[in-house]
Amino acid sequence: MKIYICFPEGKAKTLTMSYDDGRTEDKRLVSVFNEYGIRGTFNLNSGLMDQEQRIHKEELKEVYRGHEIATHTATHPTIARCPATQIYREITEDRKALEEITGYPVRGHAYPNGSVSDQVKRIFSDCGIAYGRTVEETGGFELPNEWMNWKATCHHNHNLLELGEKFLDFKKTQYLKCMYV
Repeated sequence: MKIYICFPEGKAKTLTMSYDDGRTEDKRLVSVFNEYGIRGTFNLNSGLMDQEQRIHKEELKEVYRGHEIATHTATHPTIARCPATQIYREITEDRKALEEITGYPVRGHAYPNGSVSDQVKRIFSDCGIAYGRTVEETGGFELPNEWMNWKATCHHNHNLLELGEKFLDFKKTQYLKCMYV
């Protein structure tokens, strides 16, 4: 018997969408995702939820039901420019607040403003974050070699349709492929 690592239901390909900041526009986006069976990750700032044009704490669980909620720091600083004590505070406060709302462990992160450093990755990992998404693009479908430095395939406004066609046309099931938008 051969044993292979695969995505759920034995799939060799997966699509993941990632959006930041918890804006009210997410309500429409989530509705479209739900209509087409697409699942996404929404990276939220717990310290900014009371601002206008943001999904408020009381509605967060319902709006994002069926999707992953991940951290984005509590207040969205350019995190690599912060002292270590603030880095720890930003990620632990955000993770704790989001876990209290969702009722499940929050393990993912998207770096605000694309700001990341080796120190930030180390601190986030020490605080229980399992992966960190960057703003960089690869144009490819490989899984990351370094999960704390996960680069997108593309952004929704950059070669999405061209890369989507290429992804759909890829038929070799011996490889695990991920299109990350």
